[in-house]
Formats: sequence, structure tokens, C-alpha cells
Amino acid sequence: MQQEGVLPDKICFVATLNACGGALADLRLGKLIHSCVLEAGLESNTVVATALVNMYGKAGCLDEATRVFRGLERKDLVSWTALMSAYSREDLYREALQLFREMTLHGLDGTKPDRSYFAFLLQACATLSAAAEGRLAHRRIQECGYDSSDGVLGLGIINMYGKCGNLRAAHEVFDGMSERDTVAWTTIISGYAHHGHSEESLLMFWRMQQDGSKPDGVSLLCVLSVCSHAGLVEQGWDFFLDITKEFGVEPGEKHYGCMIDLLGRSGDLEAAEVMIRRMPFQATAMNWAIFLAACKVHSDTERGKRAAEKVLELEPVPAAYVSLSNIYAAAGEWDQVDRVRSAMKAMGLQKDPGRSSIEVNSRVHEFWAGDKSHPRAAEIYGLLESLTRQMEGSGYVPDTKLVLLNVSEEQKERLLCFHSEKLAIAFGLLSTPAGSSLRIIKNLRVCGDCHTAAKFVSRIAGREIFMRDSQRFHHFQDGHCSCGDYW
Repeated sequence: MQQEGVLPDKICFVATLNACGGALADLRLGKLIHSCVLEAGLESNTVVATALVNMYGKAGCLDEATRVFRGLERKDLVSWTALMSAYSREDLYREALQLFREMTLHGLDGTKPDRSYFAFLLQACATLSAAAEGRLAHRRIQECGYDSSDGVLGLGIINMYGKCGNLRAAHEVFDGMSERDTVAWTTIISGYAHHGHSEESLLMFWRMQQDGSKPDGVSLLCVLSVCSHAGLVEQGWDFFLDITKEFGVEPGEKHYGCMIDLLGRSGDLEAAEVMIRRMPFQATAMNWAIFLAACKVHSDTERGKRAAEKVLELEPVPAAYVSLSNIYAAAGEWDQVDRVRSAMKAMGLQKDPGRSSIEVNSRVHEFWAGDKSHPRAAEIYGLLESLTRQMEGSGYVPDTKLVLLNVSEEQKERLLCFHSEKLAIAFGLLSTPAGSSLRIIKNLRVCGDCHTAAKFVSRIAGREIFMRDSQRFHHFQDGHCSCGDYW
């Protein structure tokens, strides 16, 4: 075309860019077309730029897609949605939420994004426990005329409210559904389960069967998880033994994993190990990792060593080495700790550092243990020291056995004081209005001492604290946690 002297116009550019897929060859072609777009002076054209955003998004080049989008002076619904779709392909939830906030400020209330846009937005809100944005997304869905009580959007809204801790709203949407299938029932059961409401979860499971919905492998897995997190050992056994006979489901690796978790949490490590070894298929690294975590909690060094060796044999990941190191440290075997750490260093493996995040005024703040990089670090540390004195006056005793380092008791107390969870809580107290709730996300299991401290802080400061860790959700209020100290 160009050899014939015919210059491509915006329609030609858009058609060619839309034909590009996500393959490397397509990306090369897309970049070549982009250079032609620049020569033609059309990069600021909304239609052409949107096609570029789509092309780069499909290729996974999010930085370039975002740059093209930011360069647009006039953005329409299609261009906003194009970038949101690009983020959705890569599960970039924080970026998606920030884009949603910008869209809201941009005055696009009269427009109507499609269902897939809202489905991903709801998933982003659920993943980040973004309650305010979740409520706004629900309202926008209703304003757009979509039926928020049925189908994918209905399930997304229930899941979002459940993950944000608003179980009443989740149940209202669930009750408003014209038809409730197994997936809908499982979603609401899971919502209650993750927040420690075991009675409500099991009641909903019973109602599910009364309603005529047949439990499947996923819903039964959810019920087993409820029993595990609530310490309902006998009920867990009953459900597990009935999986095939009553429900016609063959238990899989994840069902056995839940039972190993249930037995391990209860302290019956012998039964948990027997179950692993007698499974009808080879235990996975995850099965052994679940058992390893229980050994660590219950300070069973010998079983912990065996479990760690199995995990390392099947899947040599840093977490397994860290767990083995912690087991040796808890037993005071510091030579073995040094040996494990040296092995990690030799293999170039690094521990995933614990971090806690809190969102204030649409900005996410992340903290690591002992971190002093935050602009308000002096205030945060000062408040924590003050809170620690108040907590100790109310009966708090630092759990120094959780500090797996060969240091003095005084140093251990000092280290506990500045864990990432506590730093995030202190910052939240400094940065939000009195009486408002705090929502914190921890990438690992919440530290036992921080869990205790959060209960004290909730009473002293008169705040509700919602904390989601890698295990479950914790709702701290007036000195208590929804998990009942069993997690």
C-alpha cells in the first residue's frame, strides 16, 4: 500500500492494529505500525490511540499501553475500558482500582461499560478488600441497568462484599437472586467461612441442600475448610467420610489437604501424618507444607524435619527452607539454622519478606518489619511505643518465643514491637478519623504476637480492624477476633 504511494489513514491504522494478537511477531508489527502512526501525527487521535492501547495490552506491554493512554487529551469510555481490559489480562488490581477512581472523577457517569469491565472491577475490589470502591461499583452496575442479583455480576458482588467484610450486604444480594445455583451457594458459604462464621456457613450448606442444589467438590471443599478453621474435628470427619457416599464426589488432593489441615490445627499430628502417608495418591508438596505449618505451630521438631525434607524433595522453594530454619530455631538448634541459611544462600534463594499494606486516601502504604522509610516513620514508631505501654498496662505480654533469632529477650521485645502489621495499624490510627475502621492486608500468616496486639489496640483505640492474611480474614473488635484465636 505504502509502496503505491497511498498513505494509511486512521481507519487503516485501527484495522491493522486490531488484527495484531499477543504473539511476539504481532508485537513487532504493532510497534512498526505505531511508528507510522507517529509519523502521521495520529497518536493523539482517540480512536487510533485506543487501538494502540488494545494492541499493547494484548501483548502484555502495560507500561507502553499506559503511556499511550496518558498521552490522550480526550479520553472516551472506549479508551478507558481498553486500558482496564489490559490491566485485567495481567491481574493488575491496584492499577485497575486507580483507573476506576480516575474514571469516576472524569465524569463518565452517563456511560455504560460492559459486563466484563464490572466483573473484573469487582474482582479487584474483592482482592484488595476495597470496600468503598466496591460499593461504588455496585451502584454503577445498578445505574447502568444491569441486573446485579443474577449471573456473573451477582456472584461478583456477593464475593466482593464477603471479601470486604460486609456479610450483611452479601447476604442481601444473595437473597435477591431469582435463581441460586451451586456456585452462588458456595460463594456465600465461603464468605461466612473466611470471616470465622462457622455456624452460618454450615447453616447455609444445609439450606443449600434443602433448596435442591447438589453440593459439588468445590462446595464440599469449602465446608471442610470451615470445619478446619473452626476446630470442628468430628464434623469435619463426618463430612469427609460422606463425600463419596452421600454426595457422589471422589475426594481429591485438596479435600485431603483440608483434612490434613484440620487434624494438624487440632494438634493431632500423628493422625495428620498417617493421612498423608495413606492417601490414595502421592502427597503433593502442598500437602506436606500444610503438615509442616502445623508442626511449626505445635513445636513438633522431629515431624517438622520430616515434613520439610519431603517438601524440599518435591518442590525446593524458599518457604520450605524458611520453615525448616524456623523449626530448628524454635528448638534452639542454631548450628542447624546456620546450615539451612547457608544452603539457601548457596542456591540463591531468598525468603519472601513479610509485608503489610493499608490504603488511605486512595494511596496504598506498605510496611516491612523495622521499616523506617515511610515519611511519617517517627510518628508511627512513637505511637507504637506509646501503644505498647498502654497494652502492657492492660495485660499484654510480648510473645518473645515467636522471635526465632539468637538474641536477648529485650532485643526480642524490641523486634516484636515493630512488625509490619503493627506499623500498618499505627499508620492507620494516625491517618484516619477516630472511630473509623482499618483494613490491612498481610502477604503471609499474621504473626501470633501481632494478632494479640491487634485485639488490644481494637479495645484501646475503639477501632474495628479488618486484617486479611494468607490464611483467612480477621475482624478485631473490642478486644476480640472473629477467628476465636484459632487460625
